[in-house]
Amino acid sequence: MKNINKKGSVELYSGLLLIILTIVPTTLMAIMGLIPYMGLLFVSIGIVLVASIYVRVVANKYLDEEVSSRLTGSQIAECILMKEGISDVRLARANSMLGEYYDPNNKVVAISDKLANSSSITSTAVVAHEIGHVIQHHTDSYLPIKLRGFLIRIAQIAESLSLIVFVFSIFFGGTAYLDYVIAILTLSIVIQIITLPVEINASVRAYKMLKKYNLISDDDSKKVKSVLQAAAMTYIAGLLSSILQLIRLLLIRSDRD
Repeated sequence: MKNINKKGSVELYSGLLLIILTIVPTTLMAIMGLIPYMGLLFVSIGIVLVASIYVRVVANKYLDEEVSSRLTGSQIAECILMKEGISDVRLARANSMLGEYYDPNNKVVAISDKLANSSSITSTAVVAHEIGHVIQHHTDSYLPIKLRGFLIRIAQIAESLSLIVFVFSIFFGGTAYLDYVIAILTLSIVIQIITLPVEINASVRAYKMLKKYNLISDDDSKKVKSVLQAAAMTYIAGLLSSILQLIRLLLIRSDRD
């Protein structure tokens, strides 16, 4: 467990450093008027777009490379679950590749047909990552996953009230709706901050299980890490994008005072 935390911390700190090095100069330029507030919006969208393209390029690169175990994504999932002694989780089909997920409420790991039937490096890495989430939910001591679930439920309730606040702001004016959007976005960022170490931890667990059960060779290891790290970048980019959006809204809000 100590090794898992150490590896996860290195990736987490690297991601946070990237966020700081991007946000600080961009925000200063916006405050100084060197870039318009709308520029922050374009930058945030661009960051997410680049990260999305990057993870797909890496995933497609290793989609044609067969893993040494020659096991399909479904077989990898079944193998790890069996060896971990987990029998109450079933496999289902996800709609698209890289749309894989674990549903803890129904205890379902959803895998796309493309990865479920593929014995590639990509399918091995992605499926093992989702099984990493299964292990997290089966570990009572892993608090972040439970805290994230609690905050997500609060965010869902807050979002359901947004229409009421919007109508209120139309009739009574003021900045009520903008303040509400800022509050919801802030909560979303808190959830993303908690999600980042959760996702990195799932990837570290995935790699450890693949090595522990001899499902990847030494030659596979570096390639699997590349896929897992590329996937982690999407969460870092999402957090960075949300923070830039929040900064933009706060600057707009300050101009209205």
